[in-house]
Amino acid sequence: MRKVVAGFLVGLGAGALVLGADLFFNTVGGGVGPNPLQAVELKTYDWRLASAARSEMARHDIALIEIDEFSLRNLEKNAGRWPWPRAVHSEVIDFLARAQASVIVYDVNFAEADTRTGFDYGATTWSGAESDRALIDSVKAAGNVILVADATYEAAQGTSSPFRDTGFKLGAAGIIARRVIFPPFEALNQVGSGLGHNLFILDSDGPLRHTVPFVRTDGRVLPSLGLAAALRIAEIRPEEVRLDGAILRIRDRAIPLSWRRIRTATGTDRYLWALVNFRGPALLPDLKTRPYARYSFWDVFYSEEQILAGVKANIDPSVFQNKIVFVGVTASGLHDVF
Repeated sequence: MRKVVAGFLVGLGAGALVLGADLFFNTVGGGVGPNPLQAVELKTYDWRLASAARSEMARHDIALIEIDEFSLRNLEKNAGRWPWPRAVHSEVIDFLARAQASVIVYDVNFAEADTRTGFDYGATTWSGAESDRALIDSVKAAGNVILVADATYEAAQGTSSPFRDTGFKLGAAGIIARRVIFPPFEALNQVGSGLGHNLFILDSDGPLRHTVPFVRTDGRVLPSLGLAAALRIAEIRPEEVRLDGAILRIRDRAIPLSWRRIRTATGTDRYLWALVNFRGPALLPDLKTRPYARYSFWDVFYSEEQILAGVKANIDPSVFQNKIVFVGVTASGLHDVF
């Protein structure tokens, strides 16, 4: 009996010590700056995730189209250096629409219209307006393209360009505010099927462990690009999403969030973010395979060119049928929810 009591008292004392230390760092330290206990917890999270992650549990209806070095080099001779004309992106969207992809998530910033009067594209000369029109027409025809709004810039003044209200009514504290975000240029924004932000914030010790589910600007709330895709696939309406303290409730699901406090030029700020449940490493042990199907942008673009030329495409469009397809330099929205 004495051993049981002694063990209980030791456990109680250890718990009190941990809770007391955590309270100290969050009150005396103002909850700002490094908390040694949280640092230890995050390191154990890395270990737990690396030990428990199972790449075979990754969704099989997700595909990545990456704008990689191979694509940049192969397209340069016909489309020039990055950023490419919008007509290039138009062809890839046409290919995915032909493939009947379920959702196309396009992580490329088209914040401004192309005002160039003429540029070489392949063997012809295009204007910026013609190139923009090709992209607008492709996005409209596809009907399922989620576009990105750039929320990475911390502007001290100015206002965001107009964009359609996403419908989310989240007035609770904890959503990061951005004075200015950069949605797609107006004509493109009007034909997209959805909009998501691209903000991600590294942990204080360097890694990317968290996702930022929402940002707010001018009283409007934007989901992250990955969350916007998940809501679209699950057919969840904005009114079915709410913040309940530090719990994000999406229809019948509850996602725990945590507070982060940071120092700013005007004092301190705090916001809610969520730990990422990675399905596996970027590359599996063979150093070639990835948890999600991956294709090079160039290969997809060239396959559309082959179809237009009436020859057999290197990539059959059917590989993207009913897939959630992320297109981008890093496909950064992917880790948010899936």
